[in-house]
Amino acid sequence: MSDTLRNKVVITRKEHACFGCAIKYPAGTSMHAVTTADGGKIETTYWCDTCQTYWERNMTTGDEISFGELRTEDREGWEAINKEVNP
Repeated sequence: MSDTLRNKVVITRKEHACFGCAIKYPAGTSMHAVTTADGGKIETTYWCDTCQTYWERNMTTGDEISFGELRTEDREGWEAINKEVNP
């Protein structure tokens, strides 16, 4: 299990793929930069607003997912939140 060190909203300086949905977002996009520590390894992943909202509503502390899994495993639920977040 990893520990979250930081979770903040940033305006990206380069293209990043969202960890939750695997969609690539261009530089200048507002994303959540989440820095975690796991077994001595520190990593920053980027999350779009849709995936951050999905995570907050549907996941609990300690849940783990693979890259892109939020959108591929629950496309209907993810798309409903996407429509709400990005009308």
